[in-house]
Amino acid sequence: KISDQIGIDLNKKFITINLRDYEYFKKYHSHMDKDYWNVKNCNIEDYKLSIQYLISNGYQVIRTGKGSEKKLIINDKNYFDITNHELRSDMFELYLASKSKFLIGCNSGATYANLYLFKKPTYISNALPIGLAFTSSNKVITNFKSIFSKTNNKKISLTEMYERGLFFYQFTDRYSKDDIYYKDVDPIIIQKSVEELMLRCENKWIVSNEEIRLKRK
Repeated sequence: KISDQIGIDLNKKFITINLRDYEYFKKYHSHMDKDYWNVKNCNIEDYKLSIQYLISNGYQVIRTGKGSEKKLIINDKNYFDITNHELRSDMFELYLASKSKFLIGCNSGATYANLYLFKKPTYISNALPIGLAFTSSNKVITNFKSIFSKTNNKKISLTEMYERGLFFYQFTDRYSKDDIYYKDVDPIIIQKSVEELMLRCENKWIVSNEEIRLKRK
């Protein structure tokens, strides 16, 4: 009934996208230092290409979450942002996740909850740290934020990341104090990853010899 009121057609394929930003902690945990965790936040604007791509391939895209800081303007009947909708509820979002073709998320509680509960194919975008990556399922695709040196703007290698104690470091503090900064994944790379997950879910992905070689390595 709620889907009908919002305009979501449950008979058509759809995906849910849940991205972490300041809003949830600002609204529900204002006593906490939200900046401590903002390395996990994402910019919804970086996902516009991906959302438009999915819509062009016949998907409805539903943005979920308990509030959101920024509204993404996409004037299409197949895009729904229920993050601040009066009919939004935790149970309704769980229902949508359980029915969705796959999930798009980030390094956040909502993403992992849906992944664990419903075993859906999931794209975890803009993740940090690398050492805590979810690697035990072939249903998961992950892209990581990059870490750079402020001195020379050179990207830090995996080895250096490990040696500097960043492999499992998941807070913002050091990025503001040390000689490092992080950069979000390019929107085009996000779109390519979403395309790959979509094709895998539709059994249309062609596995190359190079992919096999890299996986074995």
